[in-house]
Amino acid sequence: MTVSPGGVLGRVEAWIGRWRPLLPLMLAEFVVLLGFGALLPILPLYVAEQGIDVPLYGLITAAWAIAKLFSEPLFGYLADRSGLRKPLMLVGLVLLALFTVLPLVFTGAAALFVLRLLSGAAAGMYEPAARGMIVDATDEGERGEAFGLYTAFQMGGFLVGPVIGAFAAHLGGGFAFPFVLTGVMTIAAAAYLFMALPSRLAAVSPVRVRAGEGPGPAAATAPATTGELDESPAPLRALLNRPMLAAVVMYFGISLTFGVYEVIWTLYMLRLGASLEWVGATFMFFGLGVLIASPFAGRIVDRFGPIRFVVLGSGMIAVSGVVYAVATEPGLPTAVVPFEAVAEAFVIPALFALVAQGTPRGRSSTAQGIFGASGTVALIIASLATGVLWARDPSLPFWFFIIGVVVCLAGGLLIYGLRRERDVGLDRSLSGA
Repeated sequence: MTVSPGGVLGRVEAWIGRWRPLLPLMLAEFVVLLGFGALLPILPLYVAEQGIDVPLYGLITAAWAIAKLFSEPLFGYLADRSGLRKPLMLVGLVLLALFTVLPLVFTGAAALFVLRLLSGAAAGMYEPAARGMIVDATDEGERGEAFGLYTAFQMGGFLVGPVIGAFAAHLGGGFAFPFVLTGVMTIAAAAYLFMALPSRLAAVSPVRVRAGEGPGPAAATAPATTGELDESPAPLRALLNRPMLAAVVMYFGISLTFGVYEVIWTLYMLRLGASLEWVGATFMFFGLGVLIASPFAGRIVDRFGPIRFVVLGSGMIAVSGVVYAVATEPGLPTAVVPFEAVAEAFVIPALFALVAQGTPRGRSSTAQGIFGASGTVALIIASLATGVLWARDPSLPFWFFIIGVVVCLAGGLLIYGLRRERDVGLDRSLSGA
């Protein structure tokens, strides 16, 4: 079977046409994560250079999550109530860039804690609005794919960023280079969104009229027929439904892993004998795995439903943690990283799809803010616990998140009731009854 260049070009054009309304969000996320990724392998070493030990570094890391715990639900609610999603995103990105660069000037432990706190608050302005726009611009049957693509763009930036940060620092750029790069990339993302993101997407309703054949966010720009939209948002109590609550609990468990890795992954790999460049390569392998798998994973999640993939992906992540806990040299963890990346490529779109199932009318950013806050609480707990556990035994942080993932998965399944994907109470929840 031969594939003509014209056929390939036609498919690419069709894909771009389908996802065009969301491409600015996805490209901006790529740029933001490129800068953020550049900082990851360097930040623990930079903090240690300032004379700050690992437990205190865990507290500094937790500051980001502490701020997001309050800012994500607040700004998610404000985004839904005011409709000013684009301005909130732009202001959040500009502030995030500023607070990311300032640690080069203010290097004390207290200053670093405050700046991480402010950075987390700025990120909390941006993320619920961005994810809420994705929910509102897609139908239920395509949200797994949409968030799979969103995750793929994130991991594309995450794939390149750590490599740039680690190699640039090693080749003479020093620890300052990733901070500057992150600030510049975040400003670039804000400028791109300002020019490319239509403000009208901020007001797109989850109920839309299709434009042309086939599903896709492009239909979000089609005008609705008279009387088809109910502009009044559902009451906040409508968020208390099985899919939403299950997703919140299970995301808490998955997010424990992020908090552990952010604090100790670089230190862990160096302890096993890896070089700084090797550490950067492990971040690259992780990003590459998610980048390749996420678009396909999201489509599969849409086809078969999210719950089974949350279970399988969480199990793979827990098994990966066991490998990290018992490893004695860097080769085995490096080999496991891509498998864990594929697991996350399924888990994250599946959880986003589950949240979308439980999102009441007019509460998409609010739901995303609450969902993000559950992960933020986990980041706080993991960041604070990891430094203390690492000081006692370097394997303990991994056992900590393994237990957390398993317990939260079991709790989420209990809440969901192991029912079919369309919970019998979902329609009532979405209608605000």
